[in-house]
Amino acid sequence: MANSEKVFLDGRQLKRGFNEDYVIDYNQAEITFTPKVLITQYSRVRVDFECAERNYSISIIGANHRHRNGKVDVYLNYYQEKDNRSRPLFSDFSNEELGLLPLVGDEISAAKIPRIYSVAFDPNRILYEKVILSDGLNEPLIHYRNSYDPEVAHYSLSFSQVGNGVGDYRRLNQLANGTVYEYIPRIGNQSEGNYSILSQLPAPDSKRMLTAGTTIKLNEHEQVYS
Repeated sequence: MANSEKVFLDGRQLKRGFNEDYVIDYNQAEITFTPKVLITQYSRVRVDFECAERNYSISIIGANHRHRNGKVDVYLNYYQEKDNRSRPLFSDFSNEELGLLPLVGDEISAAKIPRIYSVAFDPNRILYEKVILSDGLNEPLIHYRNSYDPEVAHYSLSFSQVGNGVGDYRRLNQLANGTVYEYIPRIGNQSEGNYSILSQLPAPDSKRMLTAGTTIKLNEHEQVYS
C-alpha cells in the first residue's frame, strides 16, 4: 500500500523524498537510498509496510427463500459479493482509468495504462524527454529517453517488469536517486526489452452463487433430498 511504509536504519526512522533519505518505487517494490544515507555491511535496515488483498470497497447481498407445501419443502439461496469499481480503496483513478475498466470485460490483462507524468525540471530526479520518430509510414513512434536537459526533461515515468520480449525498455543504470531505463527499438514489431511503461490496473471482481433444493417427506422417519 502506497505511503504505508516505514523505513528504519539502525533503529532510526528515515524520511521519504528526493531531498531526504530514500525514494521508493511502488511498482517495483524497490527502495533507493539517497547520498544522505550511508549503508555499510554493518547497517541494519528494517522496512514495515501494509499490504491489502482487496483494492475496492465491497458490497455483499444475500437472500434466501423457503416454501413448504404439504410434504414438499423447497428452498432457494442467493449470494453476491461484488467490488465497487467507482470506490477504490487505495488508488485515485482518473476518468480515463475508470472508463477503461468496464470496456475490457473479462480480459483483465487489457486494463493497462501508461504511467507518464509531466513535471517541472529537477536536477535531483531521474527525468525523461519525449522522443518522436517516424516509422516510414507517416506514423509517429513515441518513446522516452533519460535526459538532464532542463528544456526537455519534463517527464517522470513508472516502469513495470513484464518479462523478456514483452516490454520496450530495460534497466540501464542504478544511480543514487533511482534506476535509469532505456528504450530498446523493436525488431520486426517484436519487443526486445523486459520493462514497460504500462501498469496493470487492479480490476474489480465479483462472485455469485445460487443454490436450490427440495426436501420431500415420505413418512415420519424418511426424507428425500434433491
